[in-house]
Amino acid sequence: TAPLIVLGCTMMRVCHLNTCPFGIATQDTELRDRFKGKVDDVINFMYFIAEELREYMARLGFERLDDMIGRVDKLRQKSVQGKAGKLNLDKILKSLPTYNRTAVHFKDYKDNKLEKTIDYRILLPLCKNAVEKKEPIKLSLEVGNQSRTFATMLSSEILKTYGKDALDEDSIHIKAIGNAGNSFGAFLLKGIKLEIIGDSNDYLGKGLSGGKIIAKISNEATFSPEENIIAGNACLYGATKGEVYLDGIAGERFCVRNSGALAVVLGTGVHGCEYMTGG
Repeated sequence: TAPLIVLGCTMMRVCHLNTCPFGIATQDTELRDRFKGKVDDVINFMYFIAEELREYMARLGFERLDDMIGRVDKLRQKSVQGKAGKLNLDKILKSLPTYNRTAVHFKDYKDNKLEKTIDYRILLPLCKNAVEKKEPIKLSLEVGNQSRTFATMLSSEILKTYGKDALDEDSIHIKAIGNAGNSFGAFLLKGIKLEIIGDSNDYLGKGLSGGKIIAKISNEATFSPEENIIAGNACLYGATKGEVYLDGIAGERFCVRNSGALAVVLGTGVHGCEYMTGG
């Protein structure tokens, strides 16, 4: 929020109405022309934040942020009236011993082992000709909830090779069977059609960019789709283009910040379609 204010936001709270008078949270070209924000202003703001933090650190006797982590001896409980004043936080503010094998905070980036993902091992090799020669392909495979960002690397390869909107509609049709992990079909490009027979976790179709996603229950299912969850929270978050059809209920924050994708669903949790400016 703070950087947005630096860029001109006055917190009018109409981000979801496509009427932002300062051209920030809108797709309206006339309103976007009013945007006066500058990158240098945000950079300058961040410098001020860093300087203020440095001053606090100096008062506490620290030179580096790493030295502050775990130093609960520098914290004290604020005296307040009422029930909150009766809380005993001693066990939370207790300094615990650390051992050589234990780090009290994040130190090194972990190897994400991208070469072990289902995209790298299976999708990219199977879709090689579809990407390089634009040959249509249809395939089916099983997925589990450890298969995160399914088909996102595939979209990346297409984007790097041709740019967006290069493939014909449904050129690559992938049927996935099982319980898909987070971000199924995230940033999916035009030309890729994903069909999940089962269900999906959070962020299905996140940042959808022209692709198509269909989720439906198995023919052997004994429950009614309109009474059961088929996809998790924040589906189609920030989607710009594409189509999603869900034969079931989605979780909370469905289609938040959608600005162009078409979505059909049998029901959603709270905060659905907030901050939408299109679609």
